[in-house]
Amino acid sequence: MRFIRLLFALTASVNLFFLCVTNVVAAEDVQPQWIWGSENANQSAPDGQCEFRKTFELDEPSSAELEITCDNRYVVRLNGRFVGMDAQWNQMHRYDVSAALRTGENEIYVRAKNDDVGPAGLLVKLTLAMADGSQRTIVSDESWQAKMQLSGTWDPTAQAREPYRQSFAVASFTADATPWGTNVAKATETIKLVKAAAPADGPLQLQDGDKIIWLGNTLVERAQRADFLESAITSFYPDRKLTFRNLGWSGDTVFGHARARFGSVQDGFDHLETHVQAEQPTVLFVNYGANAAHQGQAGLPQFVEGYHQLLDVLEVTGARIVLLSPVRHENMGPPLPDPTSHNKHLAAYSQAIKEIAEQRKLYFIDLFHQLPSDRHLTYNGIHLTNEGYQAVAQVILNAMDPPVEPWRIVIDANRDRKPIVSAASMEQVVRDGQQVAFTITDQRLPLAKTSPDQPTGRSLQVLGLPPGNYQLTVDGQPIMKANHQQWQAGVELSSGPEFQQAEQLRQTILKKDELYFHRWRPQNETYLFLFRKHEQGNNAVEIPQFDPLIEEQEKQIQHLVQPQSHRYEIAPTDG
Repeated sequence: MRFIRLLFALTASVNLFFLCVTNVVAAEDVQPQWIWGSENANQSAPDGQCEFRKTFELDEPSSAELEITCDNRYVVRLNGRFVGMDAQWNQMHRYDVSAALRTGENEIYVRAKNDDVGPAGLLVKLTLAMADGSQRTIVSDESWQAKMQLSGTWDPTAQAREPYRQSFAVASFTADATPWGTNVAKATETIKLVKAAAPADGPLQLQDGDKIIWLGNTLVERAQRADFLESAITSFYPDRKLTFRNLGWSGDTVFGHARARFGSVQDGFDHLETHVQAEQPTVLFVNYGANAAHQGQAGLPQFVEGYHQLLDVLEVTGARIVLLSPVRHENMGPPLPDPTSHNKHLAAYSQAIKEIAEQRKLYFIDLFHQLPSDRHLTYNGIHLTNEGYQAVAQVILNAMDPPVEPWRIVIDANRDRKPIVSAASMEQVVRDGQQVAFTITDQRLPLAKTSPDQPTGRSLQVLGLPPGNYQLTVDGQPIMKANHQQWQAGVELSSGPEFQQAEQLRQTILKKDELYFHRWRPQNETYLFLFRKHEQGNNAVEIPQFDPLIEEQEKQIQHLVQPQSHRYEIAPTDG
């Protein structure tokens, strides 16, 4: 009897062992199964979202590759880290997820969607190499947990309240499995989860082919209303093809509060991360802190912690990251509030952002202290005017390498000295003592003007003209008149074809940003993608149709940013 009890105990222990290692098995050719949150999903499943999770324990993992596909689309995370997303069921994708592994409990999380009534399924295989040289494999099967939210569910918070249940294995990964069979193409490349972080090294500089993302709150989102910020930086690099995307969201925080839409704060953060990853940026300008500063010193530790969490996510893109401080709260006088207390908090948050940048070796631009204070740059103390955005652009440009060089020309009408030319090149010079003519090609366009009387800093000085009045024409277009003394002292140029081109460039950028805004934040998003998708979701196919329109504007921007040659003539005139 004692022998029988011992044998029973040993058998139970062995059974328990096999139960514990189910789906974490030796990495032989273990095949995943198609799974979903409802039965017979291989035949038909309702349209809507299905969340999956699989937890497992690891002892000193070394490396791992995750293969995945979904009918229709998926976003996959490992231990909270974004891994990838796609919408091609017949193409397997392979990700190197080594950097997201940890000793102890791990979790795969997949948010899958079935776009319409029809077959639905998820297929996952995780192959692990352990520090001791052994290998393990985790595959999708009925041990995974799932929960569904059908399209048309009016209350999005219902998903959070819904418990996870056992998923259903609806088909095997075999040739005779309906409807997918083995018609899933193998992955042809391995996508790295983590790219090397790009530390600040020397002055900030943009490179040919850079894709730049603006990320932040109201200051960032409203920048695209007039685009003085983006047009200034675009025109600074006419020899480089730069692509900008504005992912600003008014009222947002480092936690993604404003982006939650109808979901949780975590949904908002996931939304932020997903869109950043989808754009594959090489440069990120990040601006947070203005909203958080209202919490004062008490909220600073939480803000710093949240900013680090955000940067953990952003740094894996491999992009060069530029942290922008919030701007000052301007004193506009009564009845608007006194900004003294708020500015103390803003200064503290700006200092904290600077320290974060130093710790992580990121770029930092101090808008709080470097923006000019001799004039109003906001219309209510908080939100920037067009002039304010141009001032922000100037602060950013001042951080660029090479430094901004002012446009200046000094030329003698009598050939007594060599012309002085700054920020441009001069050729075909004609001087006869009475008039002057030359061809100028700027290094870069002037900044687009926020108002007709805005100073431009472009100085033209003509020496040695006889007494009298003289008119400047550019490409035959009358620009201005001045007497010989004014030309001798130097005049400021504020109009001409260069300014017309700069304004045309700004308007084109404005159009591009408007198209992209409708692409990533369609006004009827609730009907296209969210809980009222069942009403008008068929119109979602129109959203990608913005892409060629955006590309066309990008081509025009690349053409318009190139400075053109112009013929300047200063000749005597009446009056």
